[in-house]
Amino acid sequence: KLYLAALAELTTNAQLVFTLPRTQGSIDSDFPTPLVLQEPLLYFPVYKKYIAPTVTYLRYGPAPDNIAGNNGLFIVYANQAVKVGFQRCYIQQIDILSHEHNKQGVNASIKIKNRVPEVIAETYWQGYRAALYRGIHRNIQGAQREDFIKNVTLSGIDNLTITKRSAEGEDVNLSSDVESFFKIKTECQAPAIIEMAGNDYLVSIGKVIGQQSELYQEHKRQTNIYVPTIANYFHELVLEIPEGYSCAGQEATKIHNQVKDENQNVLMEFISDSRVEGNKLIINVHEVYKVLYLKKEKYDDFRAVINSAADFNKLVVVLTPSKAN
Repeated sequence: KLYLAALAELTTNAQLVFTLPRTQGSIDSDFPTPLVLQEPLLYFPVYKKYIAPTVTYLRYGPAPDNIAGNNGLFIVYANQAVKVGFQRCYIQQIDILSHEHNKQGVNASIKIKNRVPEVIAETYWQGYRAALYRGIHRNIQGAQREDFIKNVTLSGIDNLTITKRSAEGEDVNLSSDVESFFKIKTECQAPAIIEMAGNDYLVSIGKVIGQQSELYQEHKRQTNIYVPTIANYFHELVLEIPEGYSCAGQEATKIHNQVKDENQNVLMEFISDSRVEGNKLIINVHEVYKVLYLKKEKYDDFRAVINSAADFNKLVVVLTPSKAN
């Protein structure tokens, strides 16, 4: 009531919204029940933005990730003296932040010095993930913060020796701007990503993008597919090839799997490719999930996209001495 009264004093047009997390169901106009009215929101129809009073890390902007895309009960009200007066209500889907505002990924360079890989990696997030991670980063300190950063940056690499780390865009107030990014830059030594086989370097470069999910369900899918969040990953990994060496097995970096709808529009995909420029192997990855739901008939294509990321995570690049040497 305090929020509503304050907005009324400011003559700000707002609506009260009740909904619930997507994982717990949805509001159905044919079977109304108060049990689904779990999460309150304030909606500003002129600007198509929300305030989630119970989610402390969010600011004025998109609805929370776990309820966006679900149906909401939108209530148009009027302030009448000391009470809120109901006018009308309607059921409508709550806006979800598109994949274009949910970019994330890793830009990394790897250089081998004295047989030890030196990695400079910038991990970045936008949209839902940025808002969540800013909130966590603000509320924890010391060892807890270090553990959190370890889990969200270079999580696929063991025994890192951190030489420098910095954060940019960590202010939680930036979460109201869907164009903003939260970035963590890490400079480290990563001996765990390299092995020697004679004079060859075996570089587990796929580990730099972090741990990935795997999906190996073999039996026939019985239900439609639910994807927890919209996401749009872009990774660029640059490996400096040591003098006197060349890169072998580059074909393994090329992966291409997609999920398309009936009109051949891409709904999800994992595409990776590489090229050599001078003494650098440059690998680019794009992985995107544009929708939350898929029909069960798309399961095989969906599984191929998910497992592409897991397969890339296992990618090993071989650097061999040039024949001239």
